[in-house]
Amino acid sequence: MQSIAVLIPVGQEVLFISERTSALDTQTRQLQDMYDTRQQKYLCEACTKKFKTIGGLQRHLRKEHDWVFMEEVTNSSSKKDHIALYRASFMKCSLLLWDTNDDAYKMGDGERIIRNSKFQMLLSCIGNHETVRNTGKPSFQTLSLTSIPLNDSHTTYRGVFLAPPDTQFRFKGEMIDVTKGENNVVEAILSNNDKNVNYRYGRWLTLTSESKQETLKLYINDNYNFRTQTFVENSCEFGIEKIQKDTRTEYKATVRNCAESENISKYFIVHLLEQSGDRITQITSRKISSQENGRISENKYVNTFYRSDEDDIYYAILDYPAIEADGLIIQSFSFVLYASARYDYTGDAISEIKAWYYDL
Repeated sequence: MQSIAVLIPVGQEVLFISERTSALDTQTRQLQDMYDTRQQKYLCEACTKKFKTIGGLQRHLRKEHDWVFMEEVTNSSSKKDHIALYRASFMKCSLLLWDTNDDAYKMGDGERIIRNSKFQMLLSCIGNHETVRNTGKPSFQTLSLTSIPLNDSHTTYRGVFLAPPDTQFRFKGEMIDVTKGENNVVEAILSNNDKNVNYRYGRWLTLTSESKQETLKLYINDNYNFRTQTFVENSCEFGIEKIQKDTRTEYKATVRNCAESENISKYFIVHLLEQSGDRITQITSRKISSQENGRISENKYVNTFYRSDEDDIYYAILDYPAIEADGLIIQSFSFVLYASARYDYTGDAISEIKAWYYDL
């Protein structure tokens, strides 16, 4: 049995959303129809071979019978297809509301006019809204950090982390060993030595994951007593949204379940540079009162703030066209969780400072 719905001309570059959706539905139904309930297997209709899964049947049809499936012939990713479908649906809703509002004006139906107008405003907000990071814990979790003194000048540290598979470790001291185990658990053994003990910035342990757009930095103390440190900030959850407003782009970060402590700070941070590479400004979130207008800023490029009457909500507003027009470069733009142990650098905390960055 030959299926026209499944076989799509490879040279066809344009496929309307309604046609594509219908073809995908037909393709799925055809594959499901090849399932034999008595044998509880999928039977190839061309050669009667049997398969336990629909994926195995698809691979067989593709390899042995030259079937071409829908997802193989589109030039766009599934994400782009979903975006196109969403935009088409959004346009239909807008046109429908336009028509019904016009009708409501003619009939003098004030209640319907107000209701439709509110819905149009909601649609407008949704249309410009994007979830940048779903709310959740950082991909980096420090499970434990233990110091083991060797002598008066050397200390070995053992760190256990949850970390993505592509994590890169950097340390100015000596990285003795990094062992990656199951379920993204990583063990790192490192040592402070004479070269970096007295150099503050030489004690930073940095973990970076490009796939997750995250960085974790820990400042390792000069610590000669056996002790273990735990990390209360692991319970924090973060979500980031992006909303386009004319030429300005607004980012909104929401923080949940983060320990209430003056030692934990959350903020956006932006570094702007001239094209020559000279840093011109560092901008971090400022606290404003409930009466202040957060949209008013002395810096015309970046405005970032949080309100005294809002719990754990942070805003950053960037004017990308203005930044580009004036020849500036965004060196870095991140949301940061900064945790301090409130000890001196030679005190009791193994890691005096922990900083988690989500790069935007």
